[in-house]
Amino acid sequence: PLTLDNPAGAAAITITNIAVSSFFGFDAPATPFDIAGGASQTINVSAASGITGYVTGQLVITHNPTITIFLAAGDPRQLQS
Repeated sequence: PLTLDNPAGAAAITITNIAVSSFFGFDAPATPFDIAGGASQTINVSAASGITGYVTGQLVITHNPTITIFLAAGDPRQLQS
């Protein structure tokens, strides 16, 4: 799981979009959603079932600024594209 934390006393942040590249999936609230000051939101990211080899991708969380997280799963000796 990935946890987005917004510090106590901070203004709420609005997550306007979450996207993930192929080979991966995620579970999160429908966008847009807010994270209040002092609160957090968990996003569960997983590799798609049935992948073989090694795959890479990105999780992109859009607010201001946009956050890009690079993902990898599998055996790096068996790279797929």
